[in-house]
Amino acid sequence: MTPVLSSFQNLKSVWASNTTATITAGQIILQTASDGAAYLASSVNVTLNSATSGAGGLDTGSLAASSWYYVYLIYNGTTVNALMSASATSPTLPFGYTYVTSAIGAVRTDGSKNFLGFIQYGRDWQYVVGNNLSSLPQMISGSSGSVSTPTWTSVATGDFVPSTAAKITLSLATINTATMIAMAAPNSNYGGYQSTTNLPPLLCVSIASENWESFVGEFVLESSNIYYTASGGGYLYCLGFTLNI
Repeated sequence: MTPVLSSFQNLKSVWASNTTATITAGQIILQTASDGAAYLASSVNVTLNSATSGAGGLDTGSLAASSWYYVYLIYNGTTVNALMSASATSPTLPFGYTYVTSAIGAVRTDGSKNFLGFIQYGRDWQYVVGNNLSSLPQMISGSSGSVSTPTWTSVATGDFVPSTAAKITLSLATINTATMIAMAAPNSNYGGYQSTTNLPPLLCVSIASENWESFVGEFVLESSNIYYTASGGGYLYCLGFTLNI
C-alpha cells in the first residue's frame, strides 16, 4: 500500500551541496507499506546524498540529468534515513526498511546531474539563486501571441515543478525601452489586457522608455501547462511551487 499523505511538524529541506540536501523535522509520521502501522519520528535530521545507493540516497537505477526526484523518509526500526526516487508514489525500499512516508519533497538535477539550489519549508518549495543556480529558471520570454485578443501560448510546467506540485509560483516581468505588455494565466479562458470583466491574474505593463515592471503570483495548477502572451519584452520565471503533501 502507499502511505497516506504524511503528517509532519517543522519540516525543512535545503540544498547543502551539488549532491546533498539536509532534511529536518520536529516530528513526522512514517507507515509500513504492508498494513499502515505508524511510527512517529522526532527530531529528525538526515542527509540525502545523490551519490549514495539505497538508504540515504537513490533507491534504484542510475541518477539522470535534468530530472525530478521525489524525497521520502524511511525507518528500519532503528534508524530514520532519507531516500530519493524517480517514482512519486512507489519508491523501492532498501532491505530492512519497512516504514516510509509519502513523498515529502522533491529535488531537481541539472544537466550535470547536480542538485539545483532550493529550500523547502513545509509544503512551500523555492529555487535558491546562488546555490548551483545562476538565475531563476526561465519558462518563456519575448513576444508571443496577442495580448488584446488574447491569443495564449501554452507553457509546459514539467521541467519547472514536479508532478506532486499543487501550485506554481511565478515571476512575470516586462523589461524594455518602450511600451510592453505581458500576461500569464492558469488557463486560456482569460481576457485581454484591457478587459474589465475577465482580466488575467498576472499582468505587467511597461510604459515609456526605461520602465521595468515585475510581479510575483501563484496559480493552482489546473493542468500540466500554464499560459503566456506578450507584446514583446516579456519574461516569465518559475520561483517555486507548493507541494500537495
